[in-house]
Amino acid sequence: MSDNRVKLEHMNPEIQNVGIEGFKEALRDSVVGAQDINPLLVWGAPGIGKTAIVEDVAREFFGENAKQQRRIIDYDLMTMAPEDFFLPTVQGKTENGDIGPNTRAVRVPDAPLPLYKVDDPDGDAKANGPDGKGGIIFFDEIARCSTAVQNVCLKLINERRIGDWILGSKWVMVAAANREGDEESGSYRFTPVLGNRFRQINFAPKFEDWNNGWAAHAKDFEGEFIIQREILAFIRFNHDKYFYNLDPEVKSSVGGSNTIFASPRSWTNASRALKVREKRSLATRSRLLDNDIESIVASQVGKAAASGYMGFLKMMRKIDVNEIKAVYTDPKKAPTFNSLQLDEKNALVASVVFYKSKETLEEKEQENFVNWLIILKDAPFAIKAMSMIQEVHPSLKQSDFWENDLKAKLFDSYPGLMGGRD
Repeated sequence: MSDNRVKLEHMNPEIQNVGIEGFKEALRDSVVGAQDINPLLVWGAPGIGKTAIVEDVAREFFGENAKQQRRIIDYDLMTMAPEDFFLPTVQGKTENGDIGPNTRAVRVPDAPLPLYKVDDPDGDAKANGPDGKGGIIFFDEIARCSTAVQNVCLKLINERRIGDWILGSKWVMVAAANREGDEESGSYRFTPVLGNRFRQINFAPKFEDWNNGWAAHAKDFEGEFIIQREILAFIRFNHDKYFYNLDPEVKSSVGGSNTIFASPRSWTNASRALKVREKRSLATRSRLLDNDIESIVASQVGKAAASGYMGFLKMMRKIDVNEIKAVYTDPKKAPTFNSLQLDEKNALVASVVFYKSKETLEEKEQENFVNWLIILKDAPFAIKAMSMIQEVHPSLKQSDFWENDLKAKLFDSYPGLMGGRD
């Protein structure tokens, strides 16, 4: 990996860089402001989860099934032509469905678009849905689609209408775009005239932002974590190298820029793919080999990141389970950092945290864990371990004993940690 990795921060100093919460707040303003506020344009590098954040905010306002109920309408503008927004149909057929003297060909809005005819007195109420809340229209890749498609979108953005069709008053428009230079291929067609129609921000998530804002707590429909805990631990200890590493100067074997890289989106997909394979292995009573795990992860994040992840897993497995158990029973007999290399320290902390991941920690076990962190005499690792164990055991943050007694004890031992207390 060269030093030419895509930067998450925007190069234009006039465009504000925001994390997950800043992005969500701007989206919330859009939903509440509706037609009284300019549409939002969010810039961002490829694969950082812009669409996922839009869906998260849609669920906040419109319920868990917002996308299935078409309260969020997602258009990939790179795949569209102007005529895709309006489809041909026939009006004026006879009662028998035959062509009559008043029959004519017309174009009507694409079914998902919440538009109504200008002369329909009930049109706005119908377009906004039975609860009158409207929804979000998400235009992705607005900076790289054709000029003709941009013009259609601009009619909606500027006038909230196309011809005789008007957009429902409670519907908001949000656009997203990769920045010029983020990708080697594809045309870049973004002008100041287009930009002046939007409020603009640049989404630049850091690992902690992504982890705390979504990855650490996001669950699927089965109530299981979407991102595997081991993957989160690996990225936590290696985020500078493997959280996001798109490098346009790395060429694929078939020419052009590299098409596979580590990103929030690809790590999420790797977790999902691993879960599918684990279920298959369980159903067929077959063993999931390390080569299989590495191949699945590599297919999403690339060989280098997958190799690093497997090295992390293998190092965790080498640690004696009985030594880990001592952290929770007798921390003075537990392993310390003496003579350990950085990668070994990472693996040890992760192993300790995950050891009781499927159990409730008793207060004595919590106390022993904190005592072990004090024995380690390593403030940065104490911070990481505390954050990790709260992700694995979120109920700790509701415990007065943990929040008041044990955290106070830890911070008394590491006075310099007070700025990192959460």
